[in-house]
Amino acid sequence: AGCKRKAQEWSIRSRLRTQELLGLGQALKILKDPDNVAIFTKSASTFLQLSSTSASSASLAVQRQRKGRALAGVRSAYQYLSSLARKLHSFSLARVAVQTKLGGHFDQVMSTIDQRIADIRKEEGEDIEHRDRCESSAFKNKNDIQDLEHAGQQVDEHMESIGDQIKDLNQKVRDLGGEISATDGELAELLKLRNEGHEAFKQALKDDTMAVGIIKSAMSVMAKFYKDNPAAMLLLQGASDPKYTIDKDKAPETSFDSKSYAGRQSQSKGALGALEMVVADIENEIEVSRKDEKEAEEQYEEDRAALTEVRDANKKSEVEAKKRIADLKERKEDKAAEETQIGQDLVAQKQLRDTIKADCAWVKTHFESRKVARKAEIDGLQEARGVLANIDQGDFDELSLSAADDS
Repeated sequence: AGCKRKAQEWSIRSRLRTQELLGLGQALKILKDPDNVAIFTKSASTFLQLSSTSASSASLAVQRQRKGRALAGVRSAYQYLSSLARKLHSFSLARVAVQTKLGGHFDQVMSTIDQRIADIRKEEGEDIEHRDRCESSAFKNKNDIQDLEHAGQQVDEHMESIGDQIKDLNQKVRDLGGEISATDGELAELLKLRNEGHEAFKQALKDDTMAVGIIKSAMSVMAKFYKDNPAAMLLLQGASDPKYTIDKDKAPETSFDSKSYAGRQSQSKGALGALEMVVADIENEIEVSRKDEKEAEEQYEEDRAALTEVRDANKKSEVEAKKRIADLKERKEDKAAEETQIGQDLVAQKQLRDTIKADCAWVKTHFESRKVARKAEIDGLQEARGVLANIDQGDFDELSLSAADDS
């Protein structure tokens, strides 16, 4: 029974081998057809174009060995790339692995690998550029924020200084106003005293002038009396007062009687002289008062000029202080506007800082890991490329991993 079974199996294998040889012969016949050869030449078929005029079983065996080696290389490259793609979670690498598995034109697969390597290097450059841009932007943003904060602090200090200056100037204006008012009071008092002095002078001058007139009138009357009585004038010039004898109780003798009376010449002479002296004294007093009035007027003008000069100086200082206050208030308004602008710029820079932080957060956490992953992916692609480079291009072009698995 066992021998019978073995015989049956051998018969089946022999029949299948014969059919296989017949099939291969027919296939070779089809492949060698000139029309088919022309079609293969033009097409992008994945099968190897056969141009030999004959093929022996030995050459088929060699081709199978070569295809086997090629298949092993493709499988090795595919497994390596797919494993690396899973490890690195790289969709692009997985796509290259699938393309390698499916086979196709050798140049197309190699070009895909080279393109992927180029893409990775470009991505690496973009990462480096992004990192540098982040570092530069973050550095500039940090400096801008510090500059704005410092500028804001300076503006605050400047505004505080301006406020202190305005406060001091306002106090100065009040003080100057008080001094000006005091000077105005002094000028008014000085004018009042001068007017009172001048009125007193005029009244005294009037009184003295009238007194001189009255006295001179009296002197004129007396002079007329003596003119009308010449004897009286002679007596006035030569008579002397009576002298007493040793006996004090005895009255002195006289030489006049009532008929020859010409007045009391000595007393009259003394009265005229006294009146003349009074007139002289009054006229002298008038001259002195005129001189005093003139000096008082000059002193008033001098004092008034000095006070006016002080007042004008204080008024000028007051005007300058008020102008300075107006200028400082304008500068303070400008500084307030500048402070507002700095505040807005600072808010914008802080918002930019948050944007930069969000855009560049991955640089600190993933830049190095991406760099390592890219290097591993490039190394894997180059390793796969090296494996595929050892496969004959013609053998590779024939292969389709899925078709090989089916066989």
